[in-house]
Amino acid sequence: MPDDTPETNPTLRTNELPAFEYITPSKLFRGCAKLSLLYETKLGAHIEKLADPKYPKTFQTVLQPIDKVIVPLDYAYQTANHHHMVSWSPLSERLLQKIHGQVNKAKGYRWLDESLYNSVKEVNADRHNLSRFQQRLVDMYLLLARINGIELDLKSKENFDFFSNKLELELYKYISNVRVCTEAFCHTLTDLDDVKELPAGLRREISRDRLHPNEGPWDVTLDPGTYHSFLTHCKHRMLRRAIWRAYNRRASMAFDENNLSNHMVLLDVMEYRNEIATLLGFNSYSHYAMQNKMAGSVENVMDMLESLRHKVKPRAEQEIEELRQFAASKGSYFDLAMHDIPYYRKKQREELYGPDGDEYEYFPLPYVLEKAFEICHRLFGINFKDCSGETQVWHQDVTFYNVYDENGRYMASLYIDPYLREEGKICDTQLTFGRSRSDECGTTPICYLCMDLLPPVLERPALMSIGNVASLFELLGLCLQHIATQNPYGEISGQHFIETDAQHVCGYLLQTWLYQPETLRDISSHYETNAVIPEHLINKLLQGHKHMSAYDLLYNLYLSTYDMEMHLTQGHWRDCMQKLWPQFMPMPLDRDDSHPCSLTEIFGEQSASCYYSHLWAKMVAADVFSAFEEAGLNDAEKVAAVGRRFRNTFLAGGVSSKEMFRHFRGRDPSLEPFIKSQGL
Repeated sequence: MPDDTPETNPTLRTNELPAFEYITPSKLFRGCAKLSLLYETKLGAHIEKLADPKYPKTFQTVLQPIDKVIVPLDYAYQTANHHHMVSWSPLSERLLQKIHGQVNKAKGYRWLDESLYNSVKEVNADRHNLSRFQQRLVDMYLLLARINGIELDLKSKENFDFFSNKLELELYKYISNVRVCTEAFCHTLTDLDDVKELPAGLRREISRDRLHPNEGPWDVTLDPGTYHSFLTHCKHRMLRRAIWRAYNRRASMAFDENNLSNHMVLLDVMEYRNEIATLLGFNSYSHYAMQNKMAGSVENVMDMLESLRHKVKPRAEQEIEELRQFAASKGSYFDLAMHDIPYYRKKQREELYGPDGDEYEYFPLPYVLEKAFEICHRLFGINFKDCSGETQVWHQDVTFYNVYDENGRYMASLYIDPYLREEGKICDTQLTFGRSRSDECGTTPICYLCMDLLPPVLERPALMSIGNVASLFELLGLCLQHIATQNPYGEISGQHFIETDAQHVCGYLLQTWLYQPETLRDISSHYETNAVIPEHLINKLLQGHKHMSAYDLLYNLYLSTYDMEMHLTQGHWRDCMQKLWPQFMPMPLDRDDSHPCSLTEIFGEQSASCYYSHLWAKMVAADVFSAFEEAGLNDAEKVAAVGRRFRNTFLAGGVSSKEMFRHFRGRDPSLEPFIKSQGL
């Protein structure tokens, strides 16, 4: 065991903010290693006590001791993970990989011990004497132990472990094949005319000589950012076709000879998932995946998807027909194909509403952030105070905020790292949770909000597109759910153990608030003149936000349904694709399209039957926002009352998201506000 102490290694100081000036990858590794070993030792000793029939089994004796040892380990690991993302080095990469395996192995042992499981069941037998937070923690332990096979007999447990190991190997192979196919592709361009319409940033990114991006040659890759931007801006149809075809054939049967095809790997993934679900007593993997989901059942998910399909498809078909007519008016002599849509929808949007980027000058980061914090105060009574300079940060660009409630009580801390950096920072726009609230350990929440904005230039502040602003509002919503928790137990406080399909509700709620004309006026201030954004630009942003939104929604409905159907029926991936595509999509299925072979979100991760989650969260967020509309968006007092009610129910936590929503709205979520918000 490492001989580090809190005096020599800041990673071990659980009740302090991270001492970033003294943190190194080696200290993070040693700190995590020590806390991991201490956790294993203390958990083992605790479980030995629980194995004694005479040992009293109460919530305080069974679960509280675990919270006390797991919170320091989680804090150290999250600090290591964040440090890696903002101060990357080859050493941090190697050490984080070691930390990751060790920490996950240590934490996973909880779900495999029968003494602990039986003790938690004894605690649950006295459920009526537990608080709602205690009941939630008990439910988590029972659920995660069951889905890890704790109740299986010896033979079934051996099969469960066998299929789980096989599944892990196939998931790794699936992701690896997609990654190798993505990285292996490179299409070199030598004619300036081929890249003339590409944005300057993309042209520089793909140029072999970034100091002279107009001289070429240019290498187009299948990196997702490069791919989507190239399809949007490339004027040459055959080039778009070539890049689209390469992207949607990654890891397909075309790569059989290279042993990089996923068409059989995908079937193995489905088989092993189904075997695991069957062993645990579920009808399908989709039924298994509904454990700890706000939707609650496969039927509820499928009903939502089908109801939306009927509403959305006619509008999406109309959008595609209008796009066909627009393309024809620009001289296209061909029928519109999938690789044409990004290019022509951009051209159509620009003709209808003007070119993108006019809004940047009205959204300087400091002003937008100040106003976003004011919105959090008005709605939820949460205050952000700039305390930069009062604690250590990892870079001079980072700002630090302490968060207080309306009575001045300290709640949490937030770090914001807003700018793109050439070296060290490898994350883009994301929110991570550095530490959780735990009354047992005396800890409060910490959040890290990172963005990739271009930094200020001379007297000009960092300027934001409407997309940047929307991302900021979404991340602040996620942050609010973590810092406003009233849950005193670290393992389930804030965003922890929130149902997958409810995690983004507050983020989407703030985004919905953003796209109100009054909000856009409120958060805008021209960086030179302080002028409010003009009405014609507000209309442009709102209309541009809705442009072809039905088509985008329908495509998400297709993928969500495909995900559910594949895990319900165990059919062949191509048969399922050919059946569902015409039911949803207003475009014919291309003969070269093998997109399921590279759908890592569904077939390469542990989130199967969850693709619908963002749609569900948007539905719930729309219903929450309708409560503010019913109160009257211009009535500050009533809006504040609704916001406080949302904070004290949905953000407070302690029960399932469905129950929290019922406490807030007095009923289950309705699809109607979402349908209305989409103009359907």
